[in-house]
Amino acid sequence: MRTASKRAVVTRGTAKTGQKSVGSTPFLECPNCHRKFKRRKKNQKFCSAGCRVKHWQFSNAGQRIIADHEERLRAIEAKLGITVP
Repeated sequence: MRTASKRAVVTRGTAKTGQKSVGSTPFLECPNCHRKFKRRKKNQKFCSAGCRVKHWQFSNAGQRIIADHEERLRAIEAKLGITVP
């Protein structure tokens, strides 16, 4: 029976430490849900793919929805004769 080797697995560019280098900060805060998370990729900004998608949807579709509501509100105010400074 063969036993497993006890050599450390070395990833590219990290022969001295044996650990992956994914950035200078160990924990980041997700811009969407504000949870602390540990990076798995060097350019990771969100804690999960779901948070990334929700943030994109709000920042893109959310602006259009808000603009639509503001336009409808202005139309209602004009009908009622309400002036807003």
